[in-house]
Amino acid sequence: MQMPTNTKPILITLQMTSHSNMNTTLNIVDFNQFVVTKQSINNTAKHIADLVADGEISPIDAIVKLKAFSDLYDALRPLVTDSIIQEIDKGNTNSNGVEVSTMETSIKYDYTQTKKWVELNYQIEKLTQELKMLETTIKTLSRPTSILDEATGELMELKPAKKSSKTSFKIQYK
Repeated sequence: MQMPTNTKPILITLQMTSHSNMNTTLNIVDFNQFVVTKQSINNTAKHIADLVADGEISPIDAIVKLKAFSDLYDALRPLVTDSIIQEIDKGNTNSNGVEVSTMETSIKYDYTQTKKWVELNYQIEKLTQELKMLETTIKTLSRPTSILDEATGELMELKPAKKSSKTSFKIQYK
């Protein structure tokens, strides 16, 4: 059975505001006519970036509205996953030149039946906990200091951790 195709045009348009508070209508795509390729996606992204660079649309307005499309996908995916898998099982695996296939996810193995694994895992968890405690201490240092390692009786020199970061942005719905 072939899935019905929507022949009614679905236009995706974004009303965006420029820095000078002028409205710009950006016709992203006629959903039914959109050619789904990496190149067309990149071309659309470049076009929007050019509009931002030229001041025709606000970068914040653009990213917020386009984030909504990403969130729409995230919200839609779990709602249609079963239907998509049913279509794949029927042999319908291609749409607009894009291959859709099933895959196994969340594969888990239980190694706890192997004694050596349990022993090694215990050591790793203990060391990981020690490492986190040491990192917590080092993060608070403003200058080098020495502390006594109670396990070995040795004096350890601790130096402040170098911190680096990158500035980005986040989008939160109200």
